[in-house]
Amino acid sequence: MILKNLRGVYVLLILLVLLFSFRSLTAGTVIGRITDGSGSPVVGANVVVADSHLGSSTNLNGIYIIYNVPEGKAALIASHVGYMSQQKIINVLSDKDTELNFKLEFDAVALQEMTVKLKRMKSNINVDKPVRTEVISSEDLQKVSTDGGVLSALGSSTGLATRPCALCGSAGIGMQGLDPSYTEINIDGMPVISGLGSLYGLDGVSVSDVSNVNLVKGSGSSEYGAGAVAGAVNLVSSSPDKTSFLQFKASGSETAQHSLTGIAQSSIGEIPTRISLNYAAEPLLINRNNDDFTDTPQYQRFGVNTLMEKKLSGGTFKSGIRYYHERRFAGDVNWTESDLGSSTVYGREIFTDRSEVSLKYSSTRTSLGMWSVESAFVQHVHDSWYGATEFDAVQLSSINRISMVHNWDKKHSSLLQGSYTFEEYNDNLSLGVTTDRIDRIPGAMYQHTWSPNSIYTAQGGVRIERYQNDGIVPTLRGSILVSPLPSWTFRLAGGTGYRPVTIFSLDKAVHSGFDNVIVPEDLKAERSFNTSLSINYRNVSVTRAVQIDLTGFYTTFENKAILAFGDHSIGTVYSNADDAYSRGVELQTSWAHQNGWTLKGGGTLSEVNYMDSLGWRHAEMQNLFTANLSVLKSWKKSNLMAELSSDIYGSQYLPAGRSRTQSPVYAILNTGISKSFGALRLALNINNITDWVQPDDPFVTDASGSGKIVDSALIYGPLLGRTFRANLDYTFGKN
Repeated sequence: MILKNLRGVYVLLILLVLLFSFRSLTAGTVIGRITDGSGSPVVGANVVVADSHLGSSTNLNGIYIIYNVPEGKAALIASHVGYMSQQKIINVLSDKDTELNFKLEFDAVALQEMTVKLKRMKSNINVDKPVRTEVISSEDLQKVSTDGGVLSALGSSTGLATRPCALCGSAGIGMQGLDPSYTEINIDGMPVISGLGSLYGLDGVSVSDVSNVNLVKGSGSSEYGAGAVAGAVNLVSSSPDKTSFLQFKASGSETAQHSLTGIAQSSIGEIPTRISLNYAAEPLLINRNNDDFTDTPQYQRFGVNTLMEKKLSGGTFKSGIRYYHERRFAGDVNWTESDLGSSTVYGREIFTDRSEVSLKYSSTRTSLGMWSVESAFVQHVHDSWYGATEFDAVQLSSINRISMVHNWDKKHSSLLQGSYTFEEYNDNLSLGVTTDRIDRIPGAMYQHTWSPNSIYTAQGGVRIERYQNDGIVPTLRGSILVSPLPSWTFRLAGGTGYRPVTIFSLDKAVHSGFDNVIVPEDLKAERSFNTSLSINYRNVSVTRAVQIDLTGFYTTFENKAILAFGDHSIGTVYSNADDAYSRGVELQTSWAHQNGWTLKGGGTLSEVNYMDSLGWRHAEMQNLFTANLSVLKSWKKSNLMAELSSDIYGSQYLPAGRSRTQSPVYAILNTGISKSFGALRLALNINNITDWVQPDDPFVTDASGSGKIVDSALIYGPLLGRTFRANLDYTFGKN
């Protein structure tokens, strides 16, 4: 009953936002632009009406708008870190726009002291969007990436569960207490990372090819697909411009793991072009504990990424080509190619070959708004052996979309989108159910945003898609943002979700190596409803910046797909739960001071429960809580930076038949120091300082006693301990 009432509230919210227009009750509107001494816009400046709760902040063009300003004289104060505040008196007219511009002067002392602090705050939570969006900059990703890839860099972010597989090396990105298969992965807004790619293609995205990562936690936005139940990750590519430069990056560890990256950017004729080459390898079979099994996968990766951007009279045309190839191995260190498919000498050998082509045309602003047409084509080939089980698969995808953004007035804007997705998947598995499939999914989406004033913003949308088995499926989503004071923001968001169950709907099947996987014929598609409430507080002054963000989330499911783990010989079984839910809370905090100190911390407490014939049960192989803490100190004059960080992982429920019911709680401690010498940057890191490895052996003797097999339920922590790593970056020209 509660669930039905909640859904009714959100449906009503969405319909109100989509179908009705609202008359403004404001007394008057003040609009203006804030610039500095050189005439450049001041982004993120605060403008408040004295002795009131009214205020706003400037956008990328330095523009601000304040609604509902009472008629008559009013004092407005403009301020920004590093500038001297300025106050002006204005006479506000009822039901009219009154223009008031500011020109802020530099505060010479504060500006120099705050430069370092502002750089440290590049990664932050956007407080202006109705849907909670967290932005992580490329600079911050590069500091924590252990192999030059985006996936390893995101592992230490609050609220993200990458759950690496010590044997296959693959991992996804889980959010809000759910496993990675509930997160939609996009590159430049297009969901090209799905199916096979969500487990074996994300490794190939280099940090060097990404300008930032946007994390949207929860299902409050219709811009993302019906499968974005826990949220979405959007990897924003580093777009080329007319700047020419060459950049080289290299890293290596004492295990011989290394990565090399080369980036070249220049103009070919009148077309800015960016090309990057990425190579990474772990050439050795690491076996520090002398158990004859690898502690971390041996791998070799190569990728090339080409982006071109051409400015036209009516808009911008972008094109990209990405290619990624990898070979990885894990298992018995005595394994050779002659043991391929062996039931006595265990080995996982995985080959991935992936190609992507993307095209996009974006118009300039017209009387109707801005429109874009984009397409992406993906071919993903997988050739692998998991012990004695062979898994070969090919996935072909074509994603096509046309979008239109229209601003009706200063308070109303709409996004209209039409889409068509084609996907063909084939593999060699024999699971009692057909895994090969061809999906043709036409769809349309409409989303409307209403901002009556600087305090309230409401957004609602509906996505309608047609699926082969379930027909037309509507997905309703909406959110409300309330900012009663400049330092406080409250968000309420929610929406429905839909997921056809495939072999990749539960990534744990891949971690188990497809051994003895059982999928019943009558497995039903999942339907879900997610809601979340967020509270954000921030306080920025000349000396320090503070931000605290607290989010509570709850998701309920119909026909949730469950992967039940039996003993070592029974394997894994798919089934639909009679009832299921996920709930939890996430906290993020950050504090930065002008003296160069930055503190960040946070954590997620969550649980996933489901009901079967035996009653309510805890979902297995998911951390009950995770936490992280980092302390960073920078010395501006010497271009030196040092950081100490820790990631804490809570226990996981383990299937019956193991030596323990829950995995132990453990912490991974890392430290690093870096120094810049002009265009050259050097960094040294120590990962897993305490040398912690999981105490349970994931390799067990099979029933016949002739060899070892893998118990994937016992892969919950690192098998590789302390490692030392060095990084070098050098840039020729201006980056």
